[in-house]
Amino acid sequence: MSPEGAIEISQVWKRFRPDRRMLLRDHVEQAIRAIRGERSSGWRWVLRDISILIRPGESVGLIGVNGSGKTTLLKIISRVMFPSAGFVRTEGRVGALLGVVAGLHQDLSGRENVFIYGSLLGWPRREISARFDEILDFAELGSAIDRQVKYYSSGMQMRLAFSIAAMLDPRILLVDEVLAVGDASFQQKSLTRMRQIIASGTTLVYVSHDLATVQAMCTRAIWLSAGKIVMDDHVERVIEAYLRSLEGVSVVSIDQNSSLVADTIQVVGPRGPVETGQSATITIGIRAIGVARGTFYVGAGISPSAPSFLVTTELTMEPGRTEICCALPFLPLPGGTAYLWVGYIDGSDRELIPFGVKAQFEVQGGQAPRAPLGVVMNSQIALTALWKIRVGQANTN
Repeated sequence: MSPEGAIEISQVWKRFRPDRRMLLRDHVEQAIRAIRGERSSGWRWVLRDISILIRPGESVGLIGVNGSGKTTLLKIISRVMFPSAGFVRTEGRVGALLGVVAGLHQDLSGRENVFIYGSLLGWPRREISARFDEILDFAELGSAIDRQVKYYSSGMQMRLAFSIAAMLDPRILLVDEVLAVGDASFQQKSLTRMRQIIASGTTLVYVSHDLATVQAMCTRAIWLSAGKIVMDDHVERVIEAYLRSLEGVSVVSIDQNSSLVADTIQVVGPRGPVETGQSATITIGIRAIGVARGTFYVGAGISPSAPSFLVTTELTMEPGRTEICCALPFLPLPGGTAYLWVGYIDGSDRELIPFGVKAQFEVQGGQAPRAPLGVVMNSQIALTALWKIRVGQANTN
């Protein structure tokens, strides 16, 4: 028998039947495929041959794009759903938070839901009663605990569900992208609680598109794509590989017909290569058709989802070509691939150059230090920059 907190997933497959309530165009497409001799099984495979062994006390993040099978796998682990093939074995009490309203009865009060949910987790009623005040304090619901759950806001429902699942000491805790519903203070409170239960030896399986929280809470990550495991390794290596896979779709396309086009971009250090903590110069060539007045934005970061810092200058663009040089006193980015963000917004808030990733470059230097467990590192960095305009007739403030 496996020790408490272990999760064994062996050769799991899961398929779904498509919606049988088809629209007219679906019937037409089906008829066309039949005429062409194309046959469809009518099934859609969501998970394909998934085998994972999670040891007691491990904290594992599941990442991947929407539709990759993360939530389905979590539902199978919690036995809300059963696999089409293969098996899943869990040892110990499982606390699952699979959605804002998952596990809550809408017509019952918050108090009644605490006892029902706790009973489903295997807790005797007297032990739930002994911990009720602790659950209520953590959920911060006050007198609303005796109100029907259907009158709760989505944030209140999330607080109640998380409090029950996390405060009754499960041996396995499953969390699926629900903390984003709560306010910032409760998110941090929840991360702190998850850190505490991980320290006590509880196994955590965490699904989220917020890679910063995945990196903060987990030591291991599994990347799913189209129902298959792409990578299973240390969380930082998996996130880096996943972000690299997004590089091809992260760069914003440049509209050559726009009135402003950033057609050349270069990032260099004082000795050529860009280095961590050293000065850097970003040179951007702009081709303008007409006059434009607005704010020019430059940012960079190690993720294509958001820049780590942002610098701006007020800029008037004249017809023709202008070269903009942005000199940074130092580059506050760790070694690896970095993403450069560029944008130009005029006084009417029109994005003449849509702000987004326009290029990527390599940084030489050490890796960023890992933050303590449960600490999300995504703070904005304040920088000053020296701006110079070359060739074009432009004025800066």
